[in-house]
Amino acid sequence: MFNRFDRRIFLRTVVTGGALALSGRGNLSWSADADASLLVSGKDSRLIVHNTKTLELETPLEVLREYAVTPKKVLFVRSNQELADTRTVKPPGASDWQFEVVGMVENPRTADLKQLRRMEQTEVEMVLQC
Repeated sequence: MFNRFDRRIFLRTVVTGGALALSGRGNLSWSADADASLLVSGKDSRLIVHNTKTLELETPLEVLREYAVTPKKVLFVRSNQELADTRTVKPPGASDWQFEVVGMVENPRTADLKQLRRMEQTEVEMVLQC
C-alpha cells in the first residue's frame, strides 16, 4: 500500500508526463529500431536516435573517436522544429540563402550567399559543444 509521500510522487510524475504528452514536448516519437541514415540523407546509421519528430540524433563516443575532425555524416543533430527539405547533410541552393546585419551597427546590410562566397575565406578548427 502507498503511503502519502509515495502517492504524491506518483501523481506528480503522471501529471507531468501527461502534460508533456499533450503539449507535444515529450520524447514520444523515439523508436528503438529507427535508423539515422534513413531519417537524414547522408547520416551514419550508428547515430543514436532519440527523437524522430523533431530530429535528435546523438553521436556515440566510439564513433567520435574515429575522427580527429568530426565529419557531417556523424555530427549530432538537435532540432527544435521540423523544417521542409532539411533531412540531408547537403546544403540548400545558394539562391535561397540571405542574411541581415542589423541592430547596433554603423552600416546595416543584407547579403546573399553568392556575395558571401566572393569574400576572402578562412578555415578554422574549433570545438563545438552541445
